[in-house]
This record gives sequence, structure tokens and C-alpha cells, in this order.
Amino acid sequence: MAMYHAKENGKHRFFFFNDINKKIALGTDVIVGFALDFVLHKKGSWNHNDWVNFLLSTERNGLHITESIRTNLGLLLERQKKLYQLMSASDLNYICNEVVKFVRENKGSWIRVEWELLLQSFESNNIKVPIDKGHIIEELVKSIKSLYIILEGIA
Repeated sequence: MAMYHAKENGKHRFFFFNDINKKIALGTDVIVGFALDFVLHKKGSWNHNDWVNFLLSTERNGLHITESIRTNLGLLLERQKKLYQLMSASDLNYICNEVVKFVRENKGSWIRVEWELLLQSFESNNIKVPIDKGHIIEELVKSIKSLYIILEGIA
């Protein structure tokens, strides 16, 4: 793995690579957490420079940013931002954690009954999403699923 990482970043260079980098680079929950921290810190509003700094910071923390990851991180941030505007930070945090767990436990694929149980778990924790905004949860799940597939190597 370290050899491929070094090769992707240019010849005649060396890099130190250890298990913690691998765990950070491959952890969907960590990446979703970075994104959520960014949304909360920026209070749901940022500019292009903030976005570039977020990508650089994420890369410094161990995630090699590919075009696919950049695209999916952008979609994730936008969906988290929409939910940030609808609910409390603690509710948004709960939803993101539960969605990561849901996607991981179902290995990126689930049936309707499992999906409905996830939504019911939000309701049972008094998390209210307006009916006309429910599609945002579905979009968030799709974003996290896409990152999971990329980061965990499940295709």
C-alpha cells in the first residue's frame, strides 16, 4: 500500500506510511466526521477557499483526494449543509453517525424494510425532518454510501 501511495505522489520521493494513516484513509466514519465538523464550524456557509482548505486538511489527515472522492465529499458537504439548516447540530451528528453505521452494517446494500427501520430510528429519537425535506436524508445516505464504496473498496 505504501509503495502505491508513494508511486502516485511522484517518483524519487519517499514517504513514511504507518497503520494510523491507513485507518484514517479508509475510515468512512472519520471522513464523514471531518465533513460534519467543517459544516458545523462554518455554520453551513463557506466559500471556495474554505472548500480548498478543507480538502487540503483532509488530505493532510491521511485521505488521498481523487477526483471521485472530491466530488463525493462536495456532495456530502452540501447535503449536510441542507440538514444543518433544518435541525440542531446534535440531531445532524446523530443522523450522520447512524447513517454511517447503517451503510457499513449493510455493506452498502439494503432492502426497503431496513431503510424504513433507519427512518423509524430517527423518529423514535425525536428527530423531525419535514416531510417535504425527507429526500435530503436519502441524498445524504447516497453520498455516504458512495464514499463507503470508494473508501472501503467494495464495488
